[in-house]
Amino acid sequence: PHRDRPTMADAGFFRGTSAEQDSRFSNKEKKLMKTMKFDPILEEKVDLEKLRKSQNPALSQSGIDVLKPWIAERVTKLLGFEDDIVIEFVFAQLQDEATKELNGKRMQINLTGFLGAKNARIFMADLWRHLVSASANALGISQLLIDEEKLKAAAHQEEVARLHRGVASALGEAVTSALPPAASADSGRRSRWADAPADTAGPDKNDNGDKDDRDDRGRRDRRDDRDRPRRDDRDDRRRGDRNDRNDRNDRDRRGRDRYDDRSRSRRRDDDDRRRRRDDDDDRRRRRDDDDDRR
Repeated sequence: PHRDRPTMADAGFFRGTSAEQDSRFSNKEKKLMKTMKFDPILEEKVDLEKLRKSQNPALSQSGIDVLKPWIAERVTKLLGFEDDIVIEFVFAQLQDEATKELNGKRMQINLTGFLGAKNARIFMADLWRHLVSASANALGISQLLIDEEKLKAAAHQEEVARLHRGVASALGEAVTSALPPAASADSGRRSRWADAPADTAGPDKNDNGDKDDRDDRGRRDRRDDRDRPRRDDRDDRRRGDRNDRNDRNDRDRRGRDRYDDRSRSRRRDDDDRRRRRDDDDDRRRRRDDDDDRR
């Protein structure tokens, strides 16, 4: 009468059976393990217990906490947009206390549905290198990540130094162009007797003093008329250099403002993501506490 009831061999049909106990899912995973491409780095072991705890009393963050910003940035770059679900899914697999030994190949299989086969393989290879490096580090922090931050800081300092050199060079050119031109051997100054006729090239005791004064005033007026265009050109160059210098300062100021705005936006986004993760962790802990009490 109970011929249709499942036997012990069909344990996968009992209520409460996990996917690992069901032969249908285990066979599919084994097949994916054989057919998918995995980076050889995934064969190396990772010390999860070391990465989940801070190895230095002075540091409040663990090795996995330090990797979280890199994980979020890398996932966003591969997807082309920010996806909190995928990022939190990666965090959950790394922080799951029930997992004593992390399986990189299984983690790649789980991420393939979100990132795609190629991006999942690239992401897991990069992530596993950081995990292996952090496992070998005494502080539990990826040495690769430390080296990347040093390179970024050096590049930023070099960019700041380059901007300073450019500003200093521009200011030096502006000051040089603003200086008056050096007086040449033929600067336009002439003897007071240069315009005099040959027979009156020198002073005569009988010359009238009033005539000499009129000649001097005429020569001064002619010299002023000749030098006025040069003075006007010099003043125009000075005004142009001053305007160019002001424009460069305005461009540099706008560039610094844009850089500060992007930095503030990134910090604000990081704070929001950290706050959401903390809220999720609190909800998860409360849910676990409620389950334990029940």
